[in-house]
Amino acid sequence: FLTKNTSDLGKNIINEVERATNGFVMPLLLVISKAIITLFLFLLLFFVNPLMAITVTIVLGGAYWIIFKLVRKRLHAVGEATTKEHFIFLKSINETLSAIKDIKLRSSEGEFVKRFKIPSKKLSSYNAQKTIITSLPRYLIEVIAFGGIVGIIISLITTNTLGNAKTIMPVLT
Repeated sequence: FLTKNTSDLGKNIINEVERATNGFVMPLLLVISKAIITLFLFLLLFFVNPLMAITVTIVLGGAYWIIFKLVRKRLHAVGEATTKEHFIFLKSINETLSAIKDIKLRSSEGEFVKRFKIPSKKLSSYNAQKTIITSLPRYLIEVIAFGGIVGIIISLITTNTLGNAKTIMPVLT
């Protein structure tokens, strides 16, 4: 800490606390609330049809686990790259603001704009990647769940398991 600039430490603390809150604490609370809802839905489905509840849990749980394993490494790499580029970004801003008079006198704004532009573009790219990577699993699970529902409907209709359409409709709803 003795060799670090206190303004750099302050900016890093503020930035990392915001990233930890928005990137970890809030999603954790969301996961906990969704897990509670999922548990109660599973219990309700288990009460109505135990075999279907177990099958749905295995299929959706397996799909989620596979997607999580595929996404986790990439999201971690994007997070590390974002931290590195954000430090460079803040450093270029700090250097520019501390030497603004010299920059204006020498008309060297272009050089400092280049220093700012490269990490800014990378940060934008990383933020876009993070947004896509974090929202993609939800949509994949929704596609799998919807496909499963359609598959169950087709299976019930073609095998005539439950009799006629009057007995299938209450199960579907």
